[in-house]
Amino acid sequence: MKCKIEAARQYCDKKCERTMTCGHNCKGLCGKECQPSECTEPSQRKFSSPCGHLISLPCNIANLPAALCGKECQPSECTEPSQRKFSSPCGHLISLPCNIANLPAVPSCWVKVIGDHDAWCIVVSAELKPELLVGACKEPCGAELACKHVCAGTCVGCLQQRLHEDCHRVCPHGACGNRCGEWCSRAACDEACPRLLKCGHACRGLCGEPCPPVCKTCSPDTFPGFNYVVDFKWGDWM
Repeated sequence: MKCKIEAARQYCDKKCERTMTCGHNCKGLCGKECQPSECTEPSQRKFSSPCGHLISLPCNIANLPAALCGKECQPSECTEPSQRKFSSPCGHLISLPCNIANLPAVPSCWVKVIGDHDAWCIVVSAELKPELLVGACKEPCGAELACKHVCAGTCVGCLQQRLHEDCHRVCPHGACGNRCGEWCSRAACDEACPRLLKCGHACRGLCGEPCPPVCKTCSPDTFPGFNYVVDFKWGDWM
């Protein structure tokens, strides 16, 4: 030990406040040796990627000897917005991160891409599924609310305006009167099911549940008696 201060520091479990050689504050314990190789703070250095963007790397990676100018940059790590615009199933043109927009093309899905001047179609990666495109859309929702104001949410946040539609939970015995994004006032219906089975007999299940796989009339011995409508006569309980 160099001095008594260093001897006492090895037992300190407080947060370290020293500045490491990389320039960032150490997040370890005071009694432990600082580890610049574990620093994940964004490096102040910018690396030029072959895709044309300047990208940041974590400090422990950016300061590796191999991460200097002689290392080949990885376009797959670039998360800058791509200059391409993709036509989403919701009807909006959206931007995707560069590493996703430039995935290898495979003959599986046609997506319309808008360039700087002309519009053309290209075959893009199968990873660009409709769900990914819709999920990346940050265009305004634009739906008119009940108060006559325009919704300030986003296309993806409001599920392409579906949150503002009337609830589709309806059956012959009642319906929910709220919007899709609100609390549903219609619980699963426990009335007798009005549907007919393939055999032509009436379903003996509940309206809000799937029809039973067997018919009570055709197969009375194998018909389940749990959560299904059961006919009985008063004399059966005497």
